[in-house]
Amino acid sequence: MSNRAIKGILVKTINANQTDWSWKIDHILWAYRTAFNPPIALYKEKMKKCHDAKILHQEFKVGDLVLLYNSRLRLFPGKVKSKWSGPFKVNRVFSNGAMEVENEDGSMFKVNGQSFKLYFGENPNVTKIDVVLEFVLWKKGKWVKGLNTQ
Repeated sequence: MSNRAIKGILVKTINANQTDWSWKIDHILWAYRTAFNPPIALYKEKMKKCHDAKILHQEFKVGDLVLLYNSRLRLFPGKVKSKWSGPFKVNRVFSNGAMEVENEDGSMFKVNGQSFKLYFGENPNVTKIDVVLEFVLWKKGKWVKGLNTQ
């Protein structure tokens, strides 16, 4: 029995000077007991389904670069600070969703897979190659050679 629910019904039904509450309490308790109150198990099942629908199911592979969500920054928010740290390299993916990742200095640690997202930035292990393009233009009645470096 919920005292808050019974109090709410009493507040709605008794008069302003609260003199008739003892006469109406039997009727209020009968109404509360016969009203439909959903079982807690159904409520919990519905909330679990709602919560599970919001969880992202991401598949990470060994060798992927990922960013780690830093939940401690929520305590001290700043405009300039990023909530994501990394990139980290995935070394091992466990069946329960946990991952073993490697830091830039080579140290490894395990973290829940839900706190990661894929990193789409530059791969630090790939070297850049300069590309030189040679082109020919028709300019003022003659062919002109040029170079374009990127």
